Amino acid sequence: MLRSSMLVVTTNIEGGPKPESSMEVTSEEGAAGQREVIREICDAIWSLEAAHNLRWLFITDDDAYLASDDWRRHLLWQLFCRFDVGRDLHFDEGGGRVAWDATAPIPSNKGPIPVRRWPGVTIHDPEVAERVDAWLAEGGY
Repeated sequence: MLRSSMLVVTTNIEGGPKPESSMEVTSEEGAAGQREVIREICDAIWSLEAAHNLRWLFITDDDAYLASDDWRRHLLWQLFCRFDVGRDLHFDEGGGRVAWDATAPIPSNKGPIPVRRWPGVTIHDPEVAERVDAWLAEGGY
């Protein structure tokens, strides 16, 4: 829980892209399955009596390790880089609650919105990341 009105859920979408590799080939079956899993997660959580105050549901891949020190940065990256408003924004029946699907999409030519091939995550060399962090800490921005 981020707040009583926000919840982050991580999941593993079968057949979905892994962070370290790209997914070039379309999979209509995989993409349809992914949409179904997201819908099932939304419906299951929104049906819980304890979730009546929940307004924002963020669903992302399980490569977001929520116990790490920089999990918020990683989550924000996933929300902004794996999200398409037309495809990945889901509302409950009353329209008062919203779910953001920030799982890496499975490429598809069909469905509500076609999905392009999905690139692997670019991981920076730890030494470069440390140098940038040091530079920022020194006020070098």
